[in-house]
Amino acid sequence: MTFAECVELAARSPDTAFCRQDLPRLEELFEKWRLLLICEQFTVQGQGYACIYFPDQVELEISAANPGQGWAMTALVQTMLWLEGRRLFGTAFCLPLPEIKGELKDVLKEKRLAEHGHLLHAFCLFSFLPAESGCARCSLHLDCPQKQMEQGPF
Repeated sequence: MTFAECVELAARSPDTAFCRQDLPRLEELFEKWRLLLICEQFTVQGQGYACIYFPDQVELEISAANPGQGWAMTALVQTMLWLEGRRLFGTAFCLPLPEIKGELKDVLKEKRLAEHGHLLHAFCLFSFLPAESGCARCSLHLDCPQKQMEQGPF
C-alpha cells in the first residue's frame, strides 16, 4: 500500500477526499501508521476470520486533534483500512459482519479484539475469511444501514 493509492482511493468519495493543504501531514501520518496496521487471521470451529485494525494509539491521536485535522486523519485511516481490506478480502461491496457469540466471542476476547460481543477498535474491518458476500451470513442483516439507505426514510 502506498500513500498515492490512498489519495487516489480517497478522491473517489466526497466523504474521504483529502484537502491539498493536508497532504504533507497526512503523508507523514501514513508512513507512521502503515507500520501500526494489524491484520490478525484465525480459525474458530473450522471457519476462518480476519480482523484488520489500528491500535488504540491511533484512535487517541485522532481524538486529540482539532476537528478539521481529526476529519482528515479519520479519512486517512478509513482509506488505509479499505486498501488493506481489498488486498485481503477482495473487492466485495459489503463484508458480512459475523455474529460475535459462543467460541468466537471467547477467542475475540482472548485476543483483546472484542468485549461483551462488541469490537473494541473504532477503526477495524472484521469478516469471514475467505471473504464471503451475502446478507444471510451478516449479523446486521435485519438492521443493515446499507439497506436502510437504499429504501429511504419512508
